[in-house]
Amino acid sequence: MNCAICGTETKTVHHIVSRGAYGRDFNGYDVEGNKMDLCIKHHNEVHCIGRETFFNKYGMVERLNLAKQLKYDYDIKKAGRIK
Repeated sequence: MNCAICGTETKTVHHIVSRGAYGRDFNGYDVEGNKMDLCIKHHNEVHCIGRETFFNKYGMVERLNLAKQLKYDYDIKKAGRIK
């Protein structure tokens, strides 16, 4: 795996929408569109400056929006509004 920002080899996976956002039911949290490989430097940075600022800084707003949409879809499905 390589960092999505700098290309450094890494074993660190960042969840764009945090695990806590899924409450106690983690089923939707680990989907591929909600994960990205980040080196420790960039993983720390996203947690320090916040995901909105981080994704704007690196021109990855569409990636952030995809993860948010996946979370939204998960919430709607969980609430029984879609199948």
